[in-house]
Parts: sequence; structure tokens; C-alpha cells
Amino acid sequence: MRNIKEIELIDIINGLPDIESLDCNKEFLNKEYDAFFCALGFEERCLSIPEQLSNIDGFKCKQALYFEYSTNIEDNEINRPRLIMAFEKFADSWTSLQCDNENFTEDLRKLLNKCKQSEQIFKIILDISVCSSKLILSLIKVLLELNINLHIVYSEARTYHPTCEEFDEEPEKWTTEEGFGIAQGVGKVVPSVEYPGTQRENPDIIVAFPTFKPERTKAIITYIDESLLVRPEKRIIWMIGEPHMDKDIREKRKRMIRKINGITKEMPSYNVCTLDYKKTLVALENIYKDKNLLFHINVSALGSKMQSLGISIFEYIRPDVSVYLATPVKYNPQQYSEGCKSIWQIDFGDLTNIRGILNKVGQLEINT
Repeated sequence: MRNIKEIELIDIINGLPDIESLDCNKEFLNKEYDAFFCALGFEERCLSIPEQLSNIDGFKCKQALYFEYSTNIEDNEINRPRLIMAFEKFADSWTSLQCDNENFTEDLRKLLNKCKQSEQIFKIILDISVCSSKLILSLIKVLLELNINLHIVYSEARTYHPTCEEFDEEPEKWTTEEGFGIAQGVGKVVPSVEYPGTQRENPDIIVAFPTFKPERTKAIITYIDESLLVRPEKRIIWMIGEPHMDKDIREKRKRMIRKINGITKEMPSYNVCTLDYKKTLVALENIYKDKNLLFHINVSALGSKMQSLGISIFEYIRPDVSVYLATPVKYNPQQYSEGCKSIWQIDFGDLTNIRGILNKVGQLEINT
């Protein structure tokens, strides 16, 4: 007897690459790539991977590209000389691209088309170590359109602020809008141009990735439906980050993020790993299957780098979901992150194959 079954995300998830520890010297020795992408930021780990690549024998790149932000320009500028110096050792040429303007994805497409001189598959290393959520979402949207080979690398910070001790000493610094903490103020709420979703008459539901400063999440909720701040009525689902840390610290930081954002035990929430993009992808798909018929789903995408990657891939599968972001007025370089603990990689390989795997979700298959 034959059974007809709809293919679900869980059926194809193992076909997507896992995040793995990266030894740059072993992985990139005598390797050549077409392009290396990264962002220019104020964190130390902005330089971790570029400087390691610059010291590897035989590693070469035809083009290096770094993305520039409109916030903290003077702070970011401190790392530019060392970043350029690294490029000089492994790249034939380099350039920069402003990533906060409205035409960014269009400019990126033009640049990529210009770089792709032949029919051979274009090989890119993308360093997301200091990429913002907005930048990651935009990059993955464009890259998933192309027939390229994509290798994502990521430098994990040694220390993330606030530490448990810092929060216990001055909780108001992190829980109030007056305190600076890791960031200050809300520049603007940005409905994603790349992921607008499909507007429906259904009530809105918000999937919120909270941060250690609450005002940007509140601004997004207010933008979508101001009444949800007072009467959430189970229509805000919180994605609590499970940090890649020792168990005791992990549990303390989860309690901190709940307190900072006023998330009570009665509010619906998921614990989602901050390092494994697949966990975010599966959690979002579970919410989608449960809520999509009754609600229009909106994602407040202020999570970790890997959570943002998971959101990007989820949006490829479920483009009817809307994404919102909010930029701060300014980040606080002294209270953001320090050092580099570990380096990670996700080798997606040929994105033609990745799209083929993702496109199976929702298709019907016949089992005999």
C-alpha cells in the first residue's frame, strides 16, 4: 500500500551542514578562494580570523570585502589598519561596502555579479564574527539566490557582557533605558525589505529574540501592535538564548535575560541554543506549524549571529513570515564582548544543493 506524506523540515534537517570547530591552519592551508567577506567592527574578534588567514601558507583570495556600519564609526575605525594589513597578505584586492543604506542588497548583487567573471562556481568565505543581525539576514538572502560555494566562519568571544557579576552589581544599568549597558537607545525600527512577509488579516503574533537591553525589542513590539506590551495574551513568544557556556553560567544568563525583558514563567517561550543555527530553524518551524493558520507571524530578529543565520534559512522556507529589526543609537564598545575563545565553521558547499534540500519542505512524497 502506498502512503502520501508531506516532507517536513525534520525530514531534511540532517542534510544541512552542522557547525564544527575550525582549525584555520588545517582547513585553509594552500587553499584558494574567490572572495572573503567580513564586517569592520569595534570588537577584538573582528580581526581574529582575517589575521589567522594572513599567516597561513598558500592561502589566497582574489577579492576581500569588508562591510561598514553607520554606527560607532570612530570605534570601528580603530580596527581598520590591522584588517587592511591582513588583506594585503592574502587578497589580490579589497574594497568596502556600506551595509546600512537602503540599497545595500542591490549594491551587493551588482558587486557579486561583477566579481563572477566565469561560469566556474564562485567560492566565498563569509566571516560573521562581528556581523549584525540585519547584515546577516541581508547577506544570506542574496547569497542563497546564487550558485556559489559558501563557507561560513565565526569567532566566538571569550567574554560576553553583562557578566553575571556585572548584572548583580548594577542591574538597573541593564534593565532601564537610562542605563547604557551594551547599547543605548533605538535608532529606528526597520521592517525587513528582504523579508517583508505576506500581509494577512489574521491577528499578529511576535516571535521575539530578546537582548540584554530591552528597548529595541519593545520598540519592535510597539511598531507591530502597541497593545501587546500591555496585554500580550500569549501573542509574544520569547526565544530565550541558551549560551555556549558552562551549565551554571548558562542558567544564570537565561534568568538575567528574562528579568531584563520582563519575561515571566507564564509567557510562552523556547530555549534556543545561541551557537547552533539548526536549533533556531527547528524552533521557528515548530511555531509556524502551530500558529500559522490563526496568526500572521512576525519575527523580532535581535538574536545571536547563529540565530540570525537560522532565521535567514527559515525565511527561505517560509517567506510569508515578516521580519523586523531595530538599530540602537550607539553600541558601547567597553561593555560588548572581549577576546576570542573558539573559532567555528559551517561549510555549506554548493548552495545549489542547499536550495535543493530546502525546497523539499512542503513537497509530497509517495512511500511504498
